[in-house]
Amino acid sequence: MKEEWFRKDLKAKGLLEQYPEIYQAVGRQAILLYKEEIELLLRTPGYGGFSLLDLHDYPTQGTALIGPLDPFWESKGFITPEKHRQYCNTVVPLLRIPKRAYTLDEAVTGTVELANYGQKDLTDVQPQWSVRDEAGHEVASGLLPVTTAPTGMLSPLGSITASLAKAKAPCKLTVEVSLKGTAFANEWEIWVYPTALQSHAPADVVISRTWDDAAKALAAGKVPVPAAIELPSNFKPTPAQASSNRRFGFPEGWGCEIGTVNGLRPLYITRFPKGWLHGEPLAVGDVILAVDGEPLVADPIGTLGKIFDAARGKTAKLSVTRWRAGSITRVMVNSIQEAPDFTQGDNHDDWHDWTLGPTGLRGWIYGGNSTTSESRQILETKVDAGSPAAGIMQVNDVIVGVAGKRFVSDARIAFAKAITAAEEKNGGGVLRQSVGASSRQTSVVV
Repeated sequence: MKEEWFRKDLKAKGLLEQYPEIYQAVGRQAILLYKEEIELLLRTPGYGGFSLLDLHDYPTQGTALIGPLDPFWESKGFITPEKHRQYCNTVVPLLRIPKRAYTLDEAVTGTVELANYGQKDLTDVQPQWSVRDEAGHEVASGLLPVTTAPTGMLSPLGSITASLAKAKAPCKLTVEVSLKGTAFANEWEIWVYPTALQSHAPADVVISRTWDDAAKALAAGKVPVPAAIELPSNFKPTPAQASSNRRFGFPEGWGCEIGTVNGLRPLYITRFPKGWLHGEPLAVGDVILAVDGEPLVADPIGTLGKIFDAARGKTAKLSVTRWRAGSITRVMVNSIQEAPDFTQGDNHDDWHDWTLGPTGLRGWIYGGNSTTSESRQILETKVDAGSPAAGIMQVNDVIVGVAGKRFVSDARIAFAKAITAAEEKNGGGVLRQSVGASSRQTSVVV
C-alpha cells in the first residue's frame, strides 16, 4: 500500500512525527490550487464550464489520494463546505489583483467581476468589499455601484482601491468581495510588510557563512542565519594564472580561484565538458559561489571536489549557486551521469580522445577522474590514411565489442587486450571488432 510506503519514507527521514502538519499543509496547498484554477476558468469570458474528476480519495484505482474528502466522503479538514462554495458555486464574485505581497505605503488595487450561472438574472445587487486582519478588524472597506448581473455570463462590477495604512505589518489580511443581502461572497489572502525593514540583525541572531559558525552560535544560545550570497554590483571575475587551474571534481570541471569577495572564495570555471551533458547549466566563464546552499569560503577547489565525489552514486542533482554576466542564480547540476549510448544518437563532450594502438584509429571513450571503467563503447573520431583501419572503419563508427562479444567492462582495457591478443602468434595480426549503430551491428576485421 502506498500509505505504508509513505509512512516508512517519513520515518526514515525523521519526519513521521510531523506527518499531521505535513498532511494538512499539502492538503491546503491543493485547495489553493483548486480555487485558483476554478477562478481562472470563471474569469474567462465565454468559457463553457468545467468538470472535477473527483473530490474524494479513490482507492480502487491504485491509491489515488486526490481530494479534500476521504474514501467515505468525509472531510479531511482542509476546507469547510461553506468556504468551498465561495469559489465553486452558481454565483461567484471574482477579483483580479496584480500581486499578493504589499508594503504599508502601497494600496491594493483590483477589478471586481461576477460570474453568474444561476437560474436567473441578479437585479439591483449591491457589491461590497472589505479588507480585514486575522482578528477580524477592518483595515478598509467600500461599496461598488448597484448593478444587474445577467445569468450565463461574466459581469464587471467595478474596481477597488484599499489603503493599507491601518494594517499592523507584518501581517496577513483577507480581501472579501460579497453581494450585500446574499450568501454569495469570496475572499483572497494578501501579505503586508513594513515599508522600511530593519537593516541589522538582532543581538541574538548571528549571520553565519559556515557550519562551524552556526554550531558556535547554537552552543551560545543564539540563532544562526545563513548569510546572503551576494557580490558587488561591479564584480568582474579576474581568474588567476592558468598554472593554478585544477580539476574541481565530477563532472571533470576545471577552475581557478579569484580571491576573496564579500567573504566568499568563488571559483572561476576555465574548462567544463559540454555535449552529451545535454544542457548542463554550467559553462566556461561562470563563477561558482555555493553548492547545496553551502557558500565557498575556504579552499573552493578542494571543497567542490569533495562534494561532487561524495554525491556520486548517491544523489542525482546538486544545487549550484552560479554567477554569470552579472546575475546570480541557483541551478541544478547532474552528479550522477550515465555513459552516452552512441548507437542511440547520444553526443560526447569535448574531452580528449584516445589513440587505439597500431590500428590507425582514435576514439572517444567515456571516463572520469582519468579512468574509463564505466565505458562500454568507443566512438571513432579519426581514421589515419594508409593505416590498417583505413577503408574498413569510418569516423563516427561505434565499436561495441571485440572477438564477437560486446564490451561488459572497461571498453578501453578490453580493446587494448584484444590488440595484444591479435599481435600474438596465434592471433595472426587480426583484430575482430563489432561495430554498432541504432539499427544494426556489423563485425569487421582489422
